[in-house]
This record gives sequence, C-alpha cells and structure tokens, in this order.
Amino acid sequence: MKNLAKQLEKEFLKRDKEKRDSIKKVEFPEAKKLDWFLQSLLPASKKNHVFASKKELKEYLLKRLDIHTEKRLGEIKKEFLFNNQLEEITELTINVEWKKSSMWRSNPTAEAYVNGVGFVSSGSIGGCGYDKCSTAVAKVLNQVPQFRKLMFELKDKPKNYKRKSHEVFGYGSGYGVLPAFEGGVGVSCYDRIFKAIGYKFETISSGKSFDVYRVSKITK
Repeated sequence: MKNLAKQLEKEFLKRDKEKRDSIKKVEFPEAKKLDWFLQSLLPASKKNHVFASKKELKEYLLKRLDIHTEKRLGEIKKEFLFNNQLEEITELTINVEWKKSSMWRSNPTAEAYVNGVGFVSSGSIGGCGYDKCSTAVAKVLNQVPQFRKLMFELKDKPKNYKRKSHEVFGYGSGYGVLPAFEGGVGVSCYDRIFKAIGYKFETISSGKSFDVYRVSKITK
C-alpha cells in the first residue's frame, strides 16, 4: 500500500510545514496567546507559561513539533501493518442492544464476534443530537482488520489514492486519506461502502431495545 502511505505522509508533512511557518511568525513569549493548533504542542504545565523571550518559545515549540512529527510518521507506518494470515470473513453479525440511561434516555452498545473468535465492542454510546446507532456500529466495523485492509487496498490503487475517501466508497467513509466507517451518519450508507469491497450490509431485525445487522460476502 505504498501509494496510500506516501499520500498520507504527504498530507501530514504539509500540515507540519504550516505549523513550522506559524511558529516562525510568533511575536510574543506568552504561551497562552498561541493559536490552538500550536497550543496543542504544549504539555499542560506549559499552557500558561511565560517564556524568557519569543525566541525561547519558538525553540521550545520546534522541539516539541520535532518529537510529534517523528512519533506521527512512525504511527503512519503502523497504519498499514496487517497480519498476512487474516482469515477471510464470509459473514459477520452485529448485535446492538439499547439500555435505558437516566441522562441520555437510551444508549446503544454494538458487539460482534469476528469469525467466531475475535470479540469487538463499541462500548456504551451516550449523548444526544446525532445518530448513536451508526456510531456504535462504526466503532465495531473499524475494529475489524479484514475490512480495513480491503478498504486500504482499494484506496491504494493508482486511480484512487489521491481522491477523498468518500469519492471512492461513498458517503460515510470519511473525507481524508484513509477510509473508515463514520459514525453519526445512519447505517443505510454502509451498504454502498461494503459493496465497493465485495460485501453487502443489511438490517436483519429491529425492536424497541435491539437492532441486528449482517455483513456478508457477495458471491458471484
């Protein structure tokens, strides 16, 4: 997946350069005056620190950015490490259970067994004002390496790697370099995403306190 890895690294280094350019323009020694994206480089103990000079603040920020850059470049490489012995998934059932919440009325938890051995869970999804069910389901799907690998392989193709993910897979797969199942978008968009990698997504049953979904391999 060299094309995708290079594109992801390119996007990251572009943002990295923007931060370095912003650091060069700092005109004060007070950390609290920094824009949020530069403040994110500082540990909590330095958020309100007043440096001896703006030069000292700049040097400190660049040092922190170097550490962050090295760490992130290492994480990018790990994004594409998959077990070559992954067993193909022919069918995956996702069970969503809704439980009453004193604060949020009802919270869903999605769970699934991957090929009968690996168990993945979304944990309880709280909050309001968004689609919690698809958020729970997406959290499960993004933990399944078989699906993630297939999506990466398709996105890595020469005709796709420079495109936004939603342009390759459709709505609900993200707008960045790496595709993923988005939460809060409604589960109906997942079928189109899965069809791109040779699967179909469907609702099996629903009730007041449960939903069941199935992902199955499309056989020709």
